[in-house]
Amino acid sequence: MLASIIKSVLESTPDRRATCRYPFTTGVTVIDPTSETEINAHTTDICAGGCYVDTMNPFPSRTAVHLRLTRNGKSFHTKAHVVHCQTGVGMGLLFTNVAPAQAPILKRWLAELEGASPSEVSITEVAGESHRSSESQGGEHYMIEELISVLAQKHVLTEDEAETILRRCDS
Repeated sequence: MLASIIKSVLESTPDRRATCRYPFTTGVTVIDPTSETEINAHTTDICAGGCYVDTMNPFPSRTAVHLRLTRNGKSFHTKAHVVHCQTGVGMGLLFTNVAPAQAPILKRWLAELEGASPSEVSITEVAGESHRSSESQGGEHYMIEELISVLAQKHVLTEDEAETILRRCDS
């Protein structure tokens, strides 16, 4: 009886998400630029508009944050807002101001999650016109972010140093 009631409620409650979400576990750094508080955690899912971060101490709802997801040597940087938080569980983040140079990384990950093989999805194929425009609008910014990420991965820079530089780049 209870199971049928729950099923009925779930079926009648519309999903507010505009896009499909996919299971996606990867490292994430979330920074509140106001307090300079940093959370290092992992994601549980992702979609074109945001992701869910698994953390015991999430930021409060409506907090504006800087976000860096890293997967297979590639990092995706963007600003986001906390749209849902639950202490002891995690927080839902809505991506805001995705830079044109960052969009191809997210698009590639989503294409792979939709079933495209890495050989089918090259960053230039996914990016299309967005990639070409990023060369003239912020292509250098993208290259700097990638260089900083590589330096941090090779332990030439500490994570704190890399985050500080990336925050200055986003300002």
